[in-house]
Parts: sequence; structure tokens; C-alpha cells
Amino acid sequence: MSKIICSLEEWDSIINYYRPNGSSKTWYLNELKELHRPLMWGMWNIFSEDGDLFDNGRFKGIITPNYSKDIEYTPIENIDNQPHIYIINVWNLHFFVENFDIGFKCMSKQYIDDVRNGKSKIVLIYLFEGYSGSYGNHDLEILEKWRKDMDFPVNSVYLICGNLISDQLVKERELGFQARPTHSFEPWNRYDEMTPVDFKPIDNRYLFLSYNRNPRPQRLVFLTHLLEYGVFDKGLVSLNKLREPIPDYLNQDHLNYLKDNAPFIIDHRYDLNYNLAVNITKEDYERTFLSMVTESLVDDNTLFFSEKIWKPLMVGHPFLLYGNQYSLKYLKEKGYRTFDKWFDENYDNEPNRDQRSIMISKELKRLSELSTEQLHQMRNEMKEVCQHNQLKYKELYDLKYSEMEINKDISDVLDEIWSDLNKI
Repeated sequence: MSKIICSLEEWDSIINYYRPNGSSKTWYLNELKELHRPLMWGMWNIFSEDGDLFDNGRFKGIITPNYSKDIEYTPIENIDNQPHIYIINVWNLHFFVENFDIGFKCMSKQYIDDVRNGKSKIVLIYLFEGYSGSYGNHDLEILEKWRKDMDFPVNSVYLICGNLISDQLVKERELGFQARPTHSFEPWNRYDEMTPVDFKPIDNRYLFLSYNRNPRPQRLVFLTHLLEYGVFDKGLVSLNKLREPIPDYLNQDHLNYLKDNAPFIIDHRYDLNYNLAVNITKEDYERTFLSMVTESLVDDNTLFFSEKIWKPLMVGHPFLLYGNQYSLKYLKEKGYRTFDKWFDENYDNEPNRDQRSIMISKELKRLSELSTEQLHQMRNEMKEVCQHNQLKYKELYDLKYSEMEINKDISDVLDEIWSDLNKI
């Protein structure tokens, strides 16, 4: 295939690199009447967790990521009259709301004309959250508003995002752009052992492992259910200090327990102020019978996987999954096996998030009443499934990331768009 021309805006003297596509050339003095970081960036794109300003190399990496070996990033002065793809890299959870009145108006006039004339298509790449289209979220409708505001043709805009049902939602809502779902957290961790971890309990907190560094509201709901069913102290639980918003219907005694005792730390070598998404502590898995995965999202109208579900699949650990409805169904469709022979997995079909939490808590309560000998026997029975999941993970990873650690889902979309732009 010929090189895929991906257009860039002009050079920015402050960043000392090209202006991020879709951002203001005046740093929003014209649009917002105040200086502002590029709206598609969060503060985490500018400063480290220690508050240090990232260097120019970091900015280059988020302005011109390596999405395909065929990409040729090309500045505006070299675009001439050729077809091109205009990529907007979205790293900010609030981008669509913060950019509501601006939309695509910061694009260079040449690029706006190219989209209108069919010489270019816009691709927004928003990988690391799955909110778009979920209940109470209006990203999809905002994106359609931007398209119409600029009089861009139908299907001239693409959204690649982490909501794995975003394409269905766009069709159902009859919106005039294309959505392409993908999950992208598999490369965040590496685990090279291909034998499932053993079960080696060392204390009474052996039933489950549950990482909850970020005290999202649904995790607080789930942890209060664990307290209600008397299993909170049966596992290894991490939880950072609580912050708003806190659901107002929680059991006050259980909530006070979490408030008074947080942070809950599994291993004092690790500071919960730092995101350990790219860390696998094998000993945590060996100490526990199963992983109690509390995903980042449990919202309606989304299906999202972060790095949290891939970790137990990689290490060969049984799991229960508190995430979106039909999360287990999706994994099975991809060829993974779950643990319905040993666990009641009917929670996966339950539409109500809080009821899913209660159903899982009840299942943990049932498991907590088994002896360690029974759990050991059950883990031995599960080894074949755990081994299968490890091998399936490697197989699917190699298919998707075999070349230069590039997400094939994204490169395939860029290939599709480039072919369409170059039709004779």
C-alpha cells in the first residue's frame, strides 16, 4: 500500500512541534478569551504525577502517534492538492463538552475545504475511555453537531473509541458519522510466563484480589456490598482516599468504614497516588483464589475494558467481573472461557449495575464458606480454562499487535479510509 498521508497543522513555537490537530493556533485567546492548554489534552499530558513538565519528546508522541507503519505525517505546507487524513488525538475525558462551541472551527481553512470537497476525512481517536454514547453522555450527539455546523458530508468523520458498542449506537441514533470500536489496553503490561499462577494463600485474606486505586462511585457501591455480605476482609483490597461524588444511597455505616480506613493498601511498596496500571505483582495473584475485577465503567450503553481484565487473563487467574452488562458474553465471543462451571455468572445478563454488584457479592459470600482445601481442588479443576485463556490472550495479542506494537484495529480503519479517499 502507498503511504497514508496524515496532515498536520503549522509549527507551534511554544510546543516546538506541530500544533495538535483540532486545537487553537492562539491557544484559545480568540475562542475562549483566555490562554488554555489544547482542549484534547488533559493535564496528565503536560505534567507527570510528580508535577514535572514533560519534555518535547512526549509532546511529539501524543501529536503524531505511530498508528500504522504506512503513515506519513505531512505538514500543511506540503499537503498541496493530495488526499489526506486529519487525525485528532483525544486524551481528555471532557474534550467534547469543553470543546462544545468550538468543534472543528480551529482547523485550518484549507483542511476544512478539503473535508467539504471529499479530499480529506477526519478521524478522532479516543481510546482510553468508553464513555462516548453511554447513559447520560452526549459525545456522539456533540460530534454530530460539529459535523453539521461545518457542513461536512455524511461519513466524512470517524470516531475510533473504547466503547465497544459505539458503532451500534451510531447506527441506532442515525448519526452522520462512522464509529469504530476498539480496546487498546493489552500492551500496557507484559507477562511472559505461560503457566497459570498457583494458589498459595499466606493469611486469611485469600479469597479474592481487588484493585481499586481510583475510588470511582460504582466501586464504592460494590465495596459497601462486600461489607454488607461480610466478605470485604476475605480478600486483598486496595482503595485510595474517597473523593466526590459519593453515591448518596450507600449504607452510612459501611461508607464511614471506607472513609475512616482509606487508603487500603495491599503492598506498602506501592504508593496509591501513582497509577499502577502498568504493573503486575505476581505475588498478589498467588495469594488469592480469584481476581475480583472492578472495571472502570459499569454504565449503560457502553462496553469497555481497561487493563484490569487483561491482567488475570495474562497470568491465568480465575475472575469475577464487575463491569458492563454482557462483558463476559463479549469475552466468550472472542474465544476466552469464563468460569460458569464453578461460579454463578448470571450477573452478566443483569441490566441494573447495582443488582450486578449484589449478585457478585452473594457469589463471593458463597465461595467464602468453602474451605481452603475445597478452593484448592476447584483451582486444580480450573487450570485447563486458565491455561486456555493465557494461550488465547497471546494468540489474539499477536494477531492485533504483531507488527511494531501497532493496534491493528486502528491501522485497518486508516487503511479503509485511505482506500476510500483514493478511489478513482
